[in-house]
Amino acid sequence: MDRTNSRARHGTTRGRPALAAVAILVSAVAAVAAGGCTTTSVDGDHATDGVNRQRYDFETVKVRAKRLQKGMTTLDVSMLLGSPAQVRGERWYYRPSKAGPGQVLRVTFDGNVLKEWGYEPLILGEMFR
Repeated sequence: MDRTNSRARHGTTRGRPALAAVAILVSAVAAVAAGGCTTTSVDGDHATDGVNRQRYDFETVKVRAKRLQKGMTTLDVSMLLGSPAQVRGERWYYRPSKAGPGQVLRVTFDGNVLKEWGYEPLILGEMFR
């Protein structure tokens, strides 16, 4: 029996690795798309659904926050501070990773433009203001 003719009749295995790679890629894209369906992206890193995964630790955020300027866009702020821990309307909150009393950085926008920012008390993991 000639193997060339056999492969021609039954199909070749040469295209299967490429097909498997395409299937994996399609599955990965679908998983990412499905994960994004229930959330709203802030800067492409993490999404908002009430509680986010803040990109940088709070000490890094505090140092970087010194470079905030009124009039910066949401993109400018997200590039500087990373994604926030929480988004409530036009307010972004950056918080320490440890639970308990402390401070949270509140960044407020007017539309797409930075309006103001400051620190608020964080008591038992809840923001008050």
